[in-house]
Amino acid sequence: MKLNLLPQLSMQKEMQERLRKAYDTATRNIFAAQKRQKTHYDQKVKGAVLKPGDRVLVKTLAFDGKHKLADRWEDDPYRIISQPNYGIPVYVVQKENKEGRKRTLHRNLFLPIGDLPNCKRYR
Repeated sequence: MKLNLLPQLSMQKEMQERLRKAYDTATRNIFAAQKRQKTHYDQKVKGAVLKPGDRVLVKTLAFDGKHKLADRWEDDPYRIISQPNYGIPVYVVQKENKEGRKRTLHRNLFLPIGDLPNCKRYR
């Protein structure tokens, strides 16, 4: 008995070609959607502007031991002193109580706290 495998092979090749075309179309559509979303986001996004005198918390960068549940922010609030270069989001800060040195830090290390009261007695 002779089997004819040619129809199965051609059907398999057609299926592979259709899948490749579908994959290519989906990839193009994803990149186009990403580009549209990025353009829209870039038009609407506005960074929080920090001015001298604003109160912020500074992110804790150095942890001792395990720190999965540790505080992510330092306990003492800081005040923005200045922004050396207005084109770069880097600020000079100092603790509110004027203890310690002035620190120059990037904007992504700050959590603005505005007019939150000092709550040391609750800690």
